[in-house]
Amino acid sequence: MSFLLTATFRPHLSVILALVTVLGASLVSAHGDEDLAHMGSTGTLPEEAKFFRWPEEPMGWALRVHTALCLIGFVALLPIALVMEMARHRYHPLVQLSGAVIGFLGIVFGWINGHLDNTYARFGWFMLCLLIAQTAANLAFATRMLKRSSVNESVYRAIGLALLVFTYMAMVLGVIRYLNLCSQGHLGQCISHFARGSALIMGSVVFLVFMRVFGPIMLEIRRPPEFYVSLIMMTVGLIGTFTEHNFFQSVDNAQESWSHKDLQHTMIGISWFAGGLLGVLMTARSHPRFRTPIPSIIFIATGISMIIHQQDLIMSSHVHFFFGAAQ
Repeated sequence: MSFLLTATFRPHLSVILALVTVLGASLVSAHGDEDLAHMGSTGTLPEEAKFFRWPEEPMGWALRVHTALCLIGFVALLPIALVMEMARHRYHPLVQLSGAVIGFLGIVFGWINGHLDNTYARFGWFMLCLLIAQTAANLAFATRMLKRSSVNESVYRAIGLALLVFTYMAMVLGVIRYLNLCSQGHLGQCISHFARGSALIMGSVVFLVFMRVFGPIMLEIRRPPEFYVSLIMMTVGLIGTFTEHNFFQSVDNAQESWSHKDLQHTMIGISWFAGGLLGVLMTARSHPRFRTPIPSIIFIATGISMIIHQQDLIMSSHVHFFFGAAQ
């Protein structure tokens, strides 16, 4: 076994060692001095420590109906319809149409609730366009107005997968909107943290799907699963590199000085981008049975940095420690 591992990774040993050195430096820089004056404090928290604010008004009936219908339509029925489409189930058109109608009613009740001048409400229009496109294609297939060719089916399934991913994004935006998150100049850090956390979930799902569902057809995808995980990491690392130091804030609200947290988060973004790029280059033309440890090294290093990343609030420190240890 040791001979096989050595033969597999020997051509890339110097690159792996260099990457480990860079990650080690980033982890050392992560353990900077923290202002822990507020950890365990029983007094009033400072304003900058209030990461979210409960809405002043309780959730109205329209918002409750909006949440329930969107969960039934977008989270339950439409993903089931996508799986039924891949299995070519005869009841797929009915399930997709039911999910689309319920999801559309959920969007309508969101409009009834008001508060349309925000990112979540504007994102709803994009979701509605995807929903209309998917439903139109479904009806065209069902009425035989559109021929079921390989290209048409691929486009239809791509719309369904995109709708599944954007449904997750809409749920995240809904929570942000309801709890008034990402305010007080924290927009960049919100984008980076949500993107990185979502990438960890997506990477785990990709590995699970490849190992448990697509095992018999691994040889047909022509690339190892680490290629797709590295591609996700490279994209998220690029986002994280440019979103930590309030790059998306106006000049008046932007912080002029870099804090140690900005430096650490930016360094993690660079490590993800560099590691993801290295993984993509190592596996782009490799046999599906080829394995690379690059994504695992990046995940382990990120977990360690989360464990030792102290926060101003002891609850936040415990949350970081939990996710780092689980990672």
